Amino acid sequence: SMKMKVTFCGTGAGGNYANDRGGSSVMIDQGGDVVLIDCGPGAVRRVQQAGVQFGQIKAILLTHLHYDHAVSLPELFNRFGRMGSDPPRILGPKGIGDYIEDCMRLITVSTSRGLPEHLAALSGESVDLEQSYEVAGIVMKAMEVPHDPDIQCLSWRIEAGGSSVVVSGDLKTNADFMVPFAADADLLIHEAYSVQGLDALVKGMPTEIAREGARRKFAPTHSEVSEVAKVAQAARVSRLALTHFVPAEDEEVLVNSAQELFSGDVFAALAGESVEI
Repeated sequence: SMKMKVTFCGTGAGGNYANDRGGSSVMIDQGGDVVLIDCGPGAVRRVQQAGVQFGQIKAILLTHLHYDHAVSLPELFNRFGRMGSDPPRILGPKGIGDYIEDCMRLITVSTSRGLPEHLAALSGESVDLEQSYEVAGIVMKAMEVPHDPDIQCLSWRIEAGGSSVVVSGDLKTNADFMVPFAADADLLIHEAYSVQGLDALVKGMPTEIAREGARRKFAPTHSEVSEVAKVAQAARVSRLALTHFVPAEDEEVLVNSAQELFSGDVFAALAGESVEI
């Protein structure tokens, strides 16, 4: 069966795009049919660099609506607005419907001509967690995960042509729910931070109030790399891609830490890079 091509369109955390990492975004291409998972700052440039046409994007999946995962959607729609095509299916957490309407409003404000037909047809659908969705032979399923208590956050599993990819989104990972969801995946793309990276993030904050806020908020809502490696090992995934790097994160430290607990292939996801599975 044809290979699934996975492109990392952005691998940075939050508002910090050190090393040109950009904001969270993953693109899956199965024989020219594309699924985009998240669309953070800088993602659209990477989608374009990959030579993808808007009509190839069959589905857009959101893990959550934090801006570093979703803010480039209006740019994506606007950039491709004149092309004309069937609108992609847009699936995400609670609130996605309103979010997509707001994206459309942003685009409408920027043009007196109103929206082209195929963009006017765009709408966001809150995912049914009991259901699998299928577009162009690509099967997509979501699971709710703990990240920000104020909003719904999801992980996604995408399967096509005998291959499977799991995208964690942002979360405090836990083997209880993550291992069954990621079981036997060909590729697990999982956010991860190291203690050193978090320390550097906090030290780099400009004020005491920011430093205090970062330390208090980050660790309870994100995944430390050894926990991620344990999940990958227990789930028997073939490859682990670490992503969502804080600015001063040393990718080598992250990868080495993961290798201590995970016997499969592990690498740091670099923005603009692709892997085939």
